[in-house]
Order: sequence, then C-alpha cells, then structure tokens
Amino acid sequence: MKRKILICTAMDYNIQNSFGMLNEQGEIVWDENKLQGIDNAPYIQDTKCMECNLLPLCGGPCFMRKYQFVTQNIDYCKKDVLDTGLEEFIKSFYQKSIQYRMH
Repeated sequence: MKRKILICTAMDYNIQNSFGMLNEQGEIVWDENKLQGIDNAPYIQDTKCMECNLLPLCGGPCFMRKYQFVTQNIDYCKKDVLDTGLEEFIKSFYQKSIQYRMH
C-alpha cells in the first residue's frame, strides 16, 4: 500500500496536495512534476521579499504558498494584510476565511 507524502499540514489530505508516495520499501518517491521550480531558489533571494520592511514579521512564503505561486501564479505576498491596523487585519482575515469556506 502506498502512502501519500504531504508537506503542508494546513492543506486537505488528498492526492492533489500530495508531493509523492511512500513505497513498499519505505522510500519516498517524489512527484518530480510538482517539485519542479519549487526548490530552485529560496524566497530570500526574491527581491520583493528582500526589499520588504515586513519580512521579519512575515517570514516569507511557506512551501505551499510558494508552490501555488510557481504553479498557479497566485501571489503569496501578504503585505497588504500585514501593513494595516489590527481592526483592518481582523476584518480582512474574517472575510477571507468566509470566502474560502464558501468555495
């Protein structure tokens, strides 16, 4: 029986979010198509991150956000959310969580 290799604990545990399988011998067999372009350069080499005054707060994108950027061109930058007051941050977070649940 093959087991899925999941890299992000915040994503659904399904085959679409799997980055490989654990084979019968206990070895990881990575899905090279999904990993292509992900590990070429860490976010710290990204000029957008390096020039941002919020990098110490943000920490840059997690692996899954970087994967979404590479594969779906989804911008991982959260500066617009982080560079607001607490009230605006809470409103934005709440609205986005509602939108996410509706999809």
